Amino acid sequence: MGTVIYLKTNIEGTVISCRLQDKVTVQNGSTITVKGIFTGFIMGQIQLSECKLITAQNNTTPTTTSSEKPTPTDTTATAQPITKDTAKATEVVTKNYTSSKGQIKFFSKTAAEDIQATNTQIVSKISSKGDIEFAALIKGFRFENELMQKHFNEEGYLHSDKYPKSEFKGNITNFSAINLTKDGTYKATTTGNLTLHGVTKPITATGTIAVKNGKLLLNSLFKLRVQDYNIDGSDVAEQLDITVTAEYQ
Repeated sequence: MGTVIYLKTNIEGTVISCRLQDKVTVQNGSTITVKGIFTGFIMGQIQLSECKLITAQNNTTPTTTSSEKPTPTDTTATAQPITKDTAKATEVVTKNYTSSKGQIKFFSKTAAEDIQATNTQIVSKISSKGDIEFAALIKGFRFENELMQKHFNEEGYLHSDKYPKSEFKGNITNFSAINLTKDGTYKATTTGNLTLHGVTKPITATGTIAVKNGKLLLNSLFKLRVQDYNIDGSDVAEQLDITVTAEYQ
């Protein structure tokens, strides 16, 4: 899946999410330059994929190499990885718990083969009132099978060029029973609207929120029928098991 790093910018509330082709170790505060393909903008996050490390000031060590060359449509970004201190300052000002450390996985078992993909470039927020948001770019889902990934994004299935992102906006209905100041694991139920493939439908999902040292960890598992979103899954997958995890601070 590659390494995902987050770079801070001079634009308040905006970061750059870069999925690197190579595995690297980057220390907070290092100044680096990356080059990659721009895939979209969601909830204050600019997302790049197929990124390559161009330059590094210090504390950045590539561990693998790639012979692939960036395409002419690549975007170059120079910035610094966002630090924990920056995230905490944002939390105080906005009174939101924000997450760039999360993933959405889907799985479906078909007669031909198992289908699964993971998106590690998701963005989420939980407000102090229990409002919750998720956003993900469709092209951010990665498959082991390249042919399956191509089909997933084509017009006959998700049509990601026309419908580039999916969003969920809702609230945690039992938020009053979750004590964000006390360590523990709490059951959570979220209700809201999921937009996918240009269609918005109400959805309810259950899961848990674990509180530890002021940080939140959300876990949820639910089923999704693609037909409800005008997607023909007859030759791919009609029902998906969706697993969501996100770490907030």
